[in-house]
Amino acid sequence: MGWFAAVGDALWEAGFAVPKARRECTAFGLCLIGVLLYGGGRLALFPPRSPTLRVASITRPDENLFPYPPGANLNKRVMMGEPLTDAETAQLHQRSNSIADFLLGRADLESQSGAKLITFGEFNFPVLRQYEGDLIH
Repeated sequence: MGWFAAVGDALWEAGFAVPKARRECTAFGLCLIGVLLYGGGRLALFPPRSPTLRVASITRPDENLFPYPPGANLNKRVMMGEPLTDAETAQLHQRSNSIADFLLGRADLESQSGAKLITFGEFNFPVLRQYEGDLIH
């Protein structure tokens, strides 16, 4: 990924004129093709001999799909453990429930499709401390 960014930068600086960044593009392209061919060949010629496990990793979609997106000030206050009004707490709880319903619904679909291990990205389940118990059981 780092090398891709460097090649992208070289292209950017060359005004997207590939001939000016030909060396970088060629080196990256040859290396990428080599890695893909080697990896594909290795898997085709030497398939895994041990049992495999289907894994699903689920992340939240666009933040705007859920109600009451908190502003930067509210996020900061929550992270710092500052007191919230009852209305703010209710809105955050409703938002948290909406996100949990979505993510756990996706987890059910993945489980029905055969996933044995399901992970969620860090910070995907925002929940206030007083409602953690509701989410766990």
